[in-house]
Amino acid sequence: MGMRVKSTIGVILLLLAGTAIVGVQSTKVPPDTILPVTTPAVVIRDPYFSFKHEKVVYGFYNSTGAWQSSETDKGRIVVLYFWSTWCQPCEAMTLWLNRLWRRYEQTGLTMTAIALDTEAETVQRTVRAQKTELPYAVLPKEIITNAQKINGAPMILVLSKNGRILKRIEGVVSEQTFESDLLTWLQKK
Repeated sequence: MGMRVKSTIGVILLLLAGTAIVGVQSTKVPPDTILPVTTPAVVIRDPYFSFKHEKVVYGFYNSTGAWQSSETDKGRIVVLYFWSTWCQPCEAMTLWLNRLWRRYEQTGLTMTAIALDTEAETVQRTVRAQKTELPYAVLPKEIITNAQKINGAPMILVLSKNGRILKRIEGVVSEQTFESDLLTWLQKK
């Protein structure tokens, strides 16, 4: 190997070692901050939602700011609750689903209320008025429209720990009935 090749390899190894030592730090930046051109790009994911065979494949940012997806929720029972601000039965269901989520969130349950409304401000006002802490998401209209198996509100999809559909509930269900089923699903290995 020539001297030039050896020194080039040496420089590359030093650069790689320096990168490994320094590492990459993650910091939260306020949304109105203008970042300098030298800042590395941050990957912003686009939301998605689809049915594939007996599984639901999804990804979106929820109201907590966290990216939630079929991959991040693996190993947990997932309740996706489809609701709307104009749906009267949804108001009562949202309140008891919030109670159940609080009661069982530490036992392997993920629950998210997905609004069928497209106006985020309207959804936020409704959530504040209901004083619910249940994480929620507002997805773009074309995603909801393309997910053809979502027939309206209220609707609940319960997914197993491997993402398969355990139960699909269209319309109103009682808190007692749902909680009984939920306990069964949470106890399964």
